[in-house]
Amino acid sequence: MSDRMVPQASGPTLKADFEGKVRQVRELFADDASVGGVLFESQANYSWLTGGRGFVGFASEDSCASVLVTRDKAYVLTNRIEAGRIKDEETEGLEGSVEFVCSEWHTPSQKGRQIDEIIGGKALRREGDYAARIMAVRSRLTELGLRRAEWLCAESAAVTEDACRSLRPGVSELELAGTLSSALWSKGICPVVTLIAFDDRIRKYRHPIPTENRLAKQAMVVMCARRWGLVISLTRLTHFGPIDADLRRRHAAVATVDARMIAASKPGAPTSDVQKVNRDSYAELGFDGEWRLHHQGGMAGYSAREYVTGDEGSHVIGAGEMFAWNPSITGTKSEDTILIREGGNKVLTHTGGYGYLDVEAGGAAIPRPDILIL
Repeated sequence: MSDRMVPQASGPTLKADFEGKVRQVRELFADDASVGGVLFESQANYSWLTGGRGFVGFASEDSCASVLVTRDKAYVLTNRIEAGRIKDEETEGLEGSVEFVCSEWHTPSQKGRQIDEIIGGKALRREGDYAARIMAVRSRLTELGLRRAEWLCAESAAVTEDACRSLRPGVSELELAGTLSSALWSKGICPVVTLIAFDDRIRKYRHPIPTENRLAKQAMVVMCARRWGLVISLTRLTHFGPIDADLRRRHAAVATVDARMIAASKPGAPTSDVQKVNRDSYAELGFDGEWRLHHQGGMAGYSAREYVTGDEGSHVIGAGEMFAWNPSITGTKSEDTILIREGGNKVLTHTGGYGYLDVEAGGAAIPRPDILIL
């Protein structure tokens, strides 16, 4: 297990990080004098701006607090139930950069009146009005965001791999989910997606929600983990005893697809180019059409996927963005969270301690997690 220290908001302080993002938000409406401010109400954007937890129920998409950015101030709006906790625990370090506005839980319309008073009759814009532009800004990690993402990836991968190494025949998928959840929460990490399949369920389902199914030989663990609003993803597989030739061939192929996608993910490249590499690789390796059975991943960040690469639209990849590609071939899968960099990407969820296949792609050897034999 990693002993990395939790990154504190020093150096690039939380306040400086927040104020920099507020300036970027103001640029959205700087040229429109009729706009009084932009209201952010989603978990993703609340956490992106403040670094705090915007949830009570962690599966909800709406935040339990909102951020209103005007031309000269930033406000955190919430109700009396949440106000004390959010002020004390979720926005510590933002003193002087935000003003708190509290409403009563039993009069929800009060929030609207408070906003009207703040913006003084000007137009209110909501995050959805600038969705594409906000995503473009949000997905480029700041210095503080990068330090937090590196810690989150290292800790989440270590927990997941430790749990995989500890597996024994007879354990249930639900028991493994509980083990993973406990270990992640002990580090302040929220498991937002936990998919676990043993044996036949790996071949049958691309989204295997844990069941009482008990382990015989093969396990697949898929984890999406969140802290500070950032969400990272990884998949690991284990096997008891020798791996048969067909599974070995399938896993080598999916690792190759993944490595080629990572190599093709360069600053300035459209995701449609990565998608072509993906589909061409499946066909070349003898698994044409497998890509149709599950999405192939996309840009990570303040959602499990900020953008899923498909046939509709394309995103131009930028340095400082995170991606989590997840190609799959029936019976196996390959997935890590990577950071896009000039001069070569970094696999953030690579621990160096699991067992890897070195796959040649883009003129370099890219290590992809192998199926761990227990």
